[in-house]
Amino acid sequence: MLQEQYDAAQSFLDSVSDTYLMTQRSNLTKDRIEALRGFGAPPETWEGQSYDKLVTRILQEVQESEDRKGCMELLDRSGLLNAYEKGIRSVTREFRSHPAGQETLWLQGVTTISKHPKSGDIFAFFALSSIREKKLSEAIIHKIVAEQCDYVCCIDAKRHRFVLFVPNKRWEGRETVRTDDDYMGTLDSVFIKYVLPEEREKYRDFTDLSHVLAALEENESITELFHSREEDGIRVKQLEFSYLDKANSLISKA
Repeated sequence: MLQEQYDAAQSFLDSVSDTYLMTQRSNLTKDRIEALRGFGAPPETWEGQSYDKLVTRILQEVQESEDRKGCMELLDRSGLLNAYEKGIRSVTREFRSHPAGQETLWLQGVTTISKHPKSGDIFAFFALSSIREKKLSEAIIHKIVAEQCDYVCCIDAKRHRFVLFVPNKRWEGRETVRTDDDYMGTLDSVFIKYVLPEEREKYRDFTDLSHVLAALEENESITELFHSREEDGIRVKQLEFSYLDKANSLISKA
C-alpha cells in the first residue's frame, strides 16, 4: 500500500512537470529537497538543500495574510508532518503571489504527503500551477450574475454534481449550494421550492439532465420560462442551459 501511494504521488508530478510552474519532491523528515522541475521553479542547484529555506523563499513573494496562511498550510514542514500523523494525505490551496517586477499571480498548490516504503521518511510532493484564467472567468461570471441573473452554476453532467455556484445578491438569505452537491437532490431540496406549485412538474422535466443533454445535441442553449413567488410578488424567471465545456460534459445553468 505504501509503495502504491508513493508511486502514485510521483507519477502525478511526472505527468505535470512540463506544464506546471513548479513541482518538487522533498524529504520532510530530513528537511531536504530531492527534485525540482517546472518552468517557474528555482534552479536545480537547490536540490539537496534545505526544504525550509525553499519555503521561506516562496513566502517572500506572498504578502496578504490569508494568502500566507494558505501557503503555509501547503508547505510548512512541521504542519505537513502533523497533518500526516492525523491521516491527512493531500492539501490543496489557492493563493496570490507578487514576484518582484511582475504582475500578481493567482496560484493553486497541491501537496501530497506520503511515507517512503523503505526508509519510512515522510515526503511531500508539491505541484504549483497558474489559475489566472479560472479567476478571470469567475470574475466575469460574478459580473454577469450581478447584472442579469439570480445565480450562475456549473454542473458536471457525468457525475451529476455541482462544480460551481455563484449567487446574485438577490439570492442572499437562501440556501448555500456547495461544490460537489448532488444535482437532482439539490433541485428537489432547494430550487423547486421557489417555483410555483403548478409549474413544478414542468420544471423537473425541463431540468432533468437526460433531457438537457439531448436538447443540447441540437441547440447551443435551451431556455424555458417559469414563475416564482417573491417577497414583492410573482416574478417571471428564465432558466437557461448551455455547454461550458462539451468535451468534459460541463453545463452552465442560469
